[in-house]
Amino acid sequence: MDFKNLSNYTNNLSILYIEDEETVRIQIESILKDIFLEAHSAQNGELALEMYNNYFHQNNRHYNLLLVDIGLPKMNGIDFSRQVLQINPHQQIVIISAYNEKDKLQELVSLGITSFIPKPVNKKVFFDVIKNKARVIINDNISAIDSQRLNYNKDNKSNESLQNDYRDLKKEFELYKRTSNENIVFLTQKNKIIHDKNISDADEITKLSIEIKTLKETIIELEKVNS
Repeated sequence: MDFKNLSNYTNNLSILYIEDEETVRIQIESILKDIFLEAHSAQNGELALEMYNNYFHQNNRHYNLLLVDIGLPKMNGIDFSRQVLQINPHQQIVIISAYNEKDKLQELVSLGITSFIPKPVNKKVFFDVIKNKARVIINDNISAIDSQRLNYNKDNKSNESLQNDYRDLKKEFELYKRTSNENIVFLTQKNKIIHDKNISDADEITKLSIEIKTLKETIIELEKVNS
């Protein structure tokens, strides 16, 4: 598997991995940390649900992807997924299931979950499923940006107004760059924010605005950790 190619799809995404077998969890989490912007893990369904809710309260956004084993203690993968989808019906979920758990898959399909990785886990299958799911997430994000762009264009702003908006956004970004700690370097690389060219396209303005918003939120959280 070409990890560089895979990380092109995942390096701006977050993932929560739930697995009760400690050795397996540590091994896979280590891999996920190499290719995702954020990768966290939990050993049971109850803890995972708590982490899921806490992540949203701290970041004002949900994890992009959940990787869930069916056979979990305290709350199994099906019940966990059901509760998550009640919170966020659009949550992307991949289920890891053993051969003898096939009878449970229909229940998951009825919840709208269609991405599965069988046990024992095959590396190629594992990474192919993760990559395909990351593509779905990226396409959904692009669609959301396109929708925002259409709404933005309804304002019928002139090119001069767009340039003013961009200059304001650039000043705001530079302010955060100067006043933040060294984490800004890491965040800038991860978010691939381009702030040194003239932009007159509403789509670029919208994307930059979203990136700056995300950047602010992440900086705040990192500074909390470092304080």
